Amino acid sequence: MIMLSCVLVPFIEISVANKYSINMCQSMSDDGQTLVSTGGKFELGFFRPGSSHKRYLGIWYKNIATVVWVANRAKPINDSSGILKLDSAGNLILTQNGSLVWSTNSSKPAHNPVVVLLDSGNLVIKNETETEPEEFLWQSFDHPSDTALPGMKLGSDLRTGLQWRYTAWKSPDDPSPGDVYRVLELYNYPEIYLMNGTTKLFRYGPWNGEYFSGIPDRRSDTNIYDKNFVRNQDMVYYTFLQVTDNVFTRVVTNQTGYLYRYIWAKDGADEQNWKEYKTFPRVPCESYGLCGPYGNCVSTKSQSCHCLKGFRPKSPEAWNSFVWTQGCVRNKPLNCKDKLKEAFVKFERLKVPDTTHTWLNESIGLEECRIKCLNNCSCMAYTNSDIRGGGSGCAMWFGDLVDMQQYETGGQYLYIRMDASELESGGTMLGILVDGQKIAVKTLSRSSWQGVSELINEVKLIAKLQHRNLVKLLGYFIQGQEKMLIYEYMSNGSLDSLIFGNTSRVVGTYGYMAPEYALDGLFSTKSDVFSFGILVLEIICGKRNRGFYHIDKNVNLVSHAWTTWKVGKALELIDPTMKESCVIFEVLRFLHISLLCVQQYPEDRPTMASVNFMLNSHMELVEPKEHGFIPRNVMVEEDLRSSQKNKRSTNDVTISLLQAQ
Repeated sequence: MIMLSCVLVPFIEISVANKYSINMCQSMSDDGQTLVSTGGKFELGFFRPGSSHKRYLGIWYKNIATVVWVANRAKPINDSSGILKLDSAGNLILTQNGSLVWSTNSSKPAHNPVVVLLDSGNLVIKNETETEPEEFLWQSFDHPSDTALPGMKLGSDLRTGLQWRYTAWKSPDDPSPGDVYRVLELYNYPEIYLMNGTTKLFRYGPWNGEYFSGIPDRRSDTNIYDKNFVRNQDMVYYTFLQVTDNVFTRVVTNQTGYLYRYIWAKDGADEQNWKEYKTFPRVPCESYGLCGPYGNCVSTKSQSCHCLKGFRPKSPEAWNSFVWTQGCVRNKPLNCKDKLKEAFVKFERLKVPDTTHTWLNESIGLEECRIKCLNNCSCMAYTNSDIRGGGSGCAMWFGDLVDMQQYETGGQYLYIRMDASELESGGTMLGILVDGQKIAVKTLSRSSWQGVSELINEVKLIAKLQHRNLVKLLGYFIQGQEKMLIYEYMSNGSLDSLIFGNTSRVVGTYGYMAPEYALDGLFSTKSDVFSFGILVLEIICGKRNRGFYHIDKNVNLVSHAWTTWKVGKALELIDPTMKESCVIFEVLRFLHISLLCVQQYPEDRPTMASVNFMLNSHMELVEPKEHGFIPRNVMVEEDLRSSQKNKRSTNDVTISLLQAQ
């Protein structure tokens, strides 16, 4: 009846102003009329971006006025004559002075269709009584702009061919599609990329069951959003979900070639603004292919790019000039004719290589994966495709290995095909025979002064010393310059590791040690950065971190400084004895740098080279994240232990030595 009345009396048209839905008898014009989501979170209407005078139909956060979706981004309206209507076929029609500007295209049958803006920010066209999202006639979440909201997808619907991708605005004043976009490529082992045209800017790394290989610092995200990666016969996509109503989060693809995640916290006066939570790429090592084929990027070192063990720079001249894109080549070329001369070396804590040329089988394990890779001359590396529960599935790489990165913590294992002579020179390695028996292979370095006679002497000696408590010699191999001994594999490792490799005692001075070292024994150059930050903080505040006491007994100087900084009272931290003689803005900058140094996670802390640059320049500083410190009860417990020892005291201070690479 509603549809019939609209047809019989076409001049009866009800305008909508701040309503929750639009039906076929209603329209929305560009005179302040809007469509609001039922919970009041989002709003649909006409807007003018930046300094532009052109008009667009878009969706924004109602109380924040941040645009998240644009309908006619490629075809703006020149004045305020735009009108939005819903036709009987269930399509939205945007016109200007009677001319078509933009419309939806639904192929599903419509019965009394209505337009509704959901509290998720999703604009949907549905039959009036329909509640199932799968039956919606059309939805804006299927046609993203530059912004991803919780629940939106990045990937493809394999049944319909629909692709969900995010394309940047050309500029803050122009929402038309730019050159930068984010896309999930449907390789055998799917990958998400940030692209500029056909150029790869940043790669997430494949999903390994827990996180993306190239974004291992996932621990700090769990209180803001959950990640979800779906791969089945119907769809392949990534999405994230909001875990609390107190924090809004969105991801924006920017024309500058960066990906930004913003958060907006509703509780706390100082949080009523969008905060830049994460940016990709963050460091040079995250720029795609920086180190070229077989190059390994290490962000904690002064020179970022290094060749993998067993490889050397393809062009030493270019490499020494910090031009790394030509990458590395093997010290010893592979010889596929004799598989006994090739094996796999295990590399740890890596962002695994680009998966453009890969093969994936999620039903087999690591050993079968190794055999398949070994039997294929083109297979250069393999690993588990899923790291959960000890690992499962098989991913194999073909061709050059590109865009790898070394992490201090996190990352994955990768087994890379190598010539046997390039394995641990003079050391031992793990091998597996055809029948599945594990063996230890001891190789003799080519540069060693020892030769065949020494190797034969060792064979004779071990052969004579047959004892159940001695490792058994299973065989040997001599051919040209190659000399190997084959022993039984001792799964529990060497005795020296039981006597000397582990200790529960952490050596250092509490109050200056990074939390990952004090609590877990994990040490790196970023641990020294933490200690430096503590020292700078103590100089500024005129107080010792360990000797600082507060009303809250669990708060030390770091925690107090962080809290004071966050509430905008940083001046209160400066030692009163130097307030009159110091340059305040310089001291506040040094304080800012110290808080960057004492962030909780090592990957968030700057390198000392970056700290030096920040101290001697006026570059803009990023906002520090949550601090890390050792709880006072840990320090008190250590004090009690020390007091129970003899009267001699030991100052256990860590010393880090920098060595040339």
